Amino acid sequence: MGSQSSNSVCLMPASLTTNWDVLGPISLLHFYFSDAHLSQLIEQVWDKDGRSVQLDEIDFAQDNLLTQLFCTTLSQSNWQDPLDQLALDSATQTALIHTLRHYSQRRLPTLRPTGGLPAWQLKRVVEYIEQHLNQAVTLADIAGVTGLSDFHFARMFKQATGYPPHRYLLHRRLSRARELLAGTPLTMTEIALRCGFGSSSHFSNRFRAKAGISPTEFRRQHSSQRGRFR
Repeated sequence: MGSQSSNSVCLMPASLTTNWDVLGPISLLHFYFSDAHLSQLIEQVWDKDGRSVQLDEIDFAQDNLLTQLFCTTLSQSNWQDPLDQLALDSATQTALIHTLRHYSQRRLPTLRPTGGLPAWQLKRVVEYIEQHLNQAVTLADIAGVTGLSDFHFARMFKQATGYPPHRYLLHRRLSRARELLAGTPLTMTEIALRCGFGSSSHFSNRFRAKAGISPTEFRRQHSSQRGRFR
């Protein structure tokens, strides 16, 4: 699957050979997946036999959802960065489910929201996340705490918390970082590593995007406020 600068989508089987005449600047994002990925999703999500999956061949279709996924999460995330892995897992799953529903010869029903996680399962998940804020966490890791498939866990978690799992994890990492900035003398690098960020620069970029100020400025403001109340 690929996307070009006109934001159109192509869906091509692995055996297809194509020749392109490119007359100007072009930007492509290639997204590869196998029959096994699709079969597994059909079995997990729709509880149907996932064998013999056949997708349509699509040339330069307009698809707003896939375009948004490709131009944001899938293209802008670092596929080698553990911090982005959970968001990439979710975006990949969304893209494949959408592809199965709209470009498959199988008639697969629209997915309806289900109830949220039971309180005891949500408690286990939250505890797991809190214990692993400094580590790389995948969607499968967290779903494994509940015994649910990745897909059903992600939907039920969002129903229960209002957050997709990757956004909740980032929210908790940044919250922990604010606590350490305000209450400890740890360096930026030490805080970054304790909160699961690969480097102080990565931490600073994520913090600034969320808080509107740098971690250093946040610490400075908090220190000055403490000084006025002594």
